[in-house]
Amino acid sequence: MSVHPEGHSAIAATYTGLYTTADSGNNWIFSLQDELTSVSKVFQSTTDPSTVYAYGYLEEQTYDRYYKIIKSTDHGQSWSTILGNAPWPDFSIYVMGLDGDNLIAFIFEENNYYTVYSDNGGQSWDYYYSEYPGSVRSSMRIDEQWYCGTWGDGLFKVTDGDWEQIGAGLPENTYTGQMLFNPLPDNAFYVTTWGAGVYVSYDLGETFEPMNDGLTNLGVLSIGSGITDEGLVTMVGTY
Repeated sequence: MSVHPEGHSAIAATYTGLYTTADSGNNWIFSLQDELTSVSKVFQSTTDPSTVYAYGYLEEQTYDRYYKIIKSTDHGQSWSTILGNAPWPDFSIYVMGLDGDNLIAFIFEENNYYTVYSDNGGQSWDYYYSEYPGSVRSSMRIDEQWYCGTWGDGLFKVTDGDWEQIGAGLPENTYTGQMLFNPLPDNAFYVTTWGAGVYVSYDLGETFEPMNDGLTNLGVLSIGSGITDEGLVTMVGTY
């Protein structure tokens, strides 16, 4: 979900499409029927709250699926395609990550896997052939370095097309989910897993240790942090 800090607008991604509200959620409008009929995720720019990205696919009446990444610079009032719009199985998008105007996407095109990057908000892309054929589930950029979590293969540090597996201390064949980085006070890098709880690293993913005291369900779906009267608090959502 993307919530604009000024005003009352928000955008929610669902498996049946994209919904927008202009009155703090009292009323929602189904939008983008002609752009995306199923939305995997929506991202809000960290440098401009009015700039939003979404990826998923448009399914036509012929059941053809067209995978693409779209972008809005007016918080959902209008959209343009910045990557893709080719039919499956010739083209598909597995995951996308965003840090400011820097984007990463893991795609399948013309029988090959590629890691693609943009440093200008999707105006242009650099393609790198990727030897990793697995299922990528999440991505995060820390100090200009991309990290990708996978479904069953653990955690990788990604540079151009090179996928370097890291994460000593994570369970073998980890099913990773969302990631979180808190630079203060101790560069804590959290990785959620399906079935093994939460792990934390203090050396940018080289080594991890479990952080599950108090968790009664180790199927962790989401993680976030916020400032309270007690200081920095980290929260997780479980299945």
